[in-house]
Amino acid sequence: MPAHLADTWGTAESLYGGEAGQSQMYLDSDGYGVMAGSTSPPTRIDGKDDEGPQVRALIGFPLRAGITCRTRR
Repeated sequence: MPAHLADTWGTAESLYGGEAGQSQMYLDSDGYGVMAGSTSPPTRIDGKDDEGPQVRALIGFPLRAGITCRTRR
């Protein structure tokens, strides 16, 4: 894996930030990494703002990335 591809990639906010769902990918130079995502914060249907913590659903899974180069003949 080229070193310039190994890094942290994601949306501008953390998994808990913003008003939309967020995603992040962590990729190491050996090609192993993890991808994680979150839902948007819940919205109360009664319109009240209880100012409590806004729980989000989070999910993540491991990954293995690689680059294959093929030449035309």
